[in-house]
Parts: sequence; structure tokens; C-alpha cells
Amino acid sequence: MFGPAVEHPVNDVTPTHLTQGVLTQLREADSRAYRVLKDSGSVGLLSQMPVVSIPIHFDRAVESILTGTPSCQHSMVIRTFITADFMTGIPATPGKQIAEKVSTLHICSCAGLSPVGAESPKENSIY
Repeated sequence: MFGPAVEHPVNDVTPTHLTQGVLTQLREADSRAYRVLKDSGSVGLLSQMPVVSIPIHFDRAVESILTGTPSCQHSMVIRTFITADFMTGIPATPGKQIAEKVSTLHICSCAGLSPVGAESPKENSIY
């Protein structure tokens, strides 16, 4: 998870439909992620880097939960993957296979986004 530590549990999900706004947000996050990857010179290091939108609004104010105000933000998950054959591979670990700055991606400034996360690789795992 990038950004400040999550303090409150997730109690609900953001109601989401495949609308133009949701697609625009995902396209913007994907574009920003690719741009940071390209600017860092790391494009050739990764085989895949899907950006996935999840309907989770982290760290909602407790008051909004208690008053029944619905969740309204999404979070993006970045799955960095390295493979030679696209049948097996490993997740790219920030600070190891890719630069730490690539993992933060600066996409949190997209409108309506909660913190950005990356898949946490398990040591010596192959997917």
C-alpha cells in the first residue's frame, strides 16, 4: 500500500457500474502508471503491468460510516509481473527488480482515488 498507513477497517465497497467515468478513471491511472514506468527507463524490465480498479475506499471517516454515507472512491492495484514464457513468472518487487519510485506511480492524484496498492510478492514465489 502506498501513501499513509490505513487506520480504519474496510466495512463496505463502493457501488460501481461500468460507466464512462469509471473507465476514464482507469484509463488515466493506467496512462500515469505507464508514463512513470517509461520515464524511469523500466519498460523493458516488466512483462506485464495491469492496473486494476477495485471498489474499495480506504480510511473512510468513521462519521461517514456511522451515518450510512456510502463509499464513493476506488483504489488501484498495480500488478507488476516478469516472465519469459507467459506461463510462469514472478512479481516484480520494488527496490529489487524495479526502482522504488516506479512502485509509487503518482497516480493517487486521479480524481476519486483512495490509496494505491501493489500486489505483495511472497518471497521465492512463482505464479
